[in-house]
Amino acid sequence: MTPRTISKLNKQLGLSLGLVSDQPRYAWKRASELFYFMKEGTKNTDNGGLIILVEPKYLRYSWADKFGHDCWILAHWTMPNRSSEEWAVSFGLDFPYPYKGQYYAIENTQLDPGIEPDDDDTKMVIARIRAQESQNWDEVVEMCRAEAQKPIDDKKKEFSTFF
Repeated sequence: MTPRTISKLNKQLGLSLGLVSDQPRYAWKRASELFYFMKEGTKNTDNGGLIILVEPKYLRYSWADKFGHDCWILAHWTMPNRSSEEWAVSFGLDFPYPYKGQYYAIENTQLDPGIEPDDDDTKMVIARIRAQESQNWDEVVEMCRAEAQKPIDDKKKEFSTFF
């Protein structure tokens, strides 16, 4: 996919669903551009009878490791949910603080490897996000309950009803 084509699709997402920090709220991104953090749990270590609390540590993983490098995922622009000081405590200095925010993948929106997003995919995403955002809390809870009661195979469909 050419940069011009993806730029056009992401501009369409921005014009339809809004901007944050001059970035489209939603954008198509390659899996290799997106990362997630997993917390390595808090542990108590017995050091000769002395219990020592080992602080949790976050590890960063690429979505490409999970879905492949040639996979496109819809992402959401998110502002930091903690101060730069809290970020440094949680993630250390290995991962720069995203002062203006950054894109995070929306799970279950990945396209199959080798499949590129197009106008139809983008229009579908816009329609589904608008529909979801128009729901009130009770409607969202009911949708979640209905989805949870479906058989597992129904939940694996591309762009599930959650999205």
